[in-house]
This record gives sequence, structure tokens and C-alpha cells, in this order.
Amino acid sequence: MKMQTRGRPRATEPKLSRDHILDAALALLAEAGLGALTMRALARRLGIDPMAVYHYFADKDALLGAAAERSFAALRPRMPDTRDWRARLRALARAYLRTLHRSRELLLFVTEAGRVSARFDEHFFAAIAPLGLSARDQRTCRDALVDLLHGASLSGAGHDPTPQLEVLLLGMRALASRTTKAR
Repeated sequence: MKMQTRGRPRATEPKLSRDHILDAALALLAEAGLGALTMRALARRLGIDPMAVYHYFADKDALLGAAAERSFAALRPRMPDTRDWRARLRALARAYLRTLHRSRELLLFVTEAGRVSARFDEHFFAAIAPLGLSARDQRTCRDALVDLLHGASLSGAGHDPTPQLEVLLLGMRALASRTTKAR
């Protein structure tokens, strides 16, 4: 009798793909929440052996990380046709808050894991490039903005982070001025 490789889907099971698993995981998250998403619950939903999921994802964190990246890949801020970094960051903040609102359960995972979306980073670093900040200062500014937006999203839809965002933008400009003077 041939031994089955750990995690390899059986030939008799429905065809699986990484995308199919992520679709089911995102649906389960939306319906039942982060606490309900287990590899066993996901396998039940897919009608497969739980070990088959491990053929595609090493563990639950890897699955959630991929689900978060897929969800945040939809981040498409309407960037203004300007080089004004503040206007670009305001647009990014609005778009990110909309994405977080749609992906509330993933937000909990992202904040617990201290992760930042690669898509967000792409837009953020492009927007602040004119400031000429060091890589360390860029990451510090990004982390401050992400923390502000995650906090606003977790506090509820009625919280408007605009005043705090404006203070953060002033701080970024001051940091850039200090960096320019030091050169």
C-alpha cells in the first residue's frame, strides 16, 4: 500500500487550489470571525481532509497572512494628480480605512501579528519619497500611520481620524525639515 505524503490531497477529494482555499477562508472569516477559522473548520467547509490544507499553507498564520495579502491587494487609493505627499497620504488613509472596514476580521489578525500590507507599503513609500527621509524614519512614519488607521478602524465607523492624521502629517514634515537641515 502506497503511503500518502502529509498534506497532499487525496485523488478522490475535490480539486483544490490555493485560491480556492483562500476564497473559503475569507468566506468563513466573514461569516464566523477569526476565532472560528481553524484548519479543521476550513477543511470541513471545503469537504476535504484537514491535512490537505497543509499542502498549500504551512500553518494557520501562513493561511491568514495570505488571506490578508489577498484582501489588501484590493487597496486602490484614488491618488490625486499631484506630487503633494500630504494629499496622497490622505487618499491612502481613506482607501486603507475602507479596506479595513471590509476586512474587519483580518484586521484583528494583522494588528495582533504586527503585519503591514505590502500594497499599503508600496503606496505609502511612493507618497513620502519627496520628503527625503532615511529608511528608518520612513518605517517609523509608516508604523505611526498604520497604528493610527488600525486604531481608528477598531474603534468603530464613527471615529474620524482626520485631526490625528493632520498632526501626524505635520510631524512628518517636521522630521523631513530636520533631516534636510542636518545634511
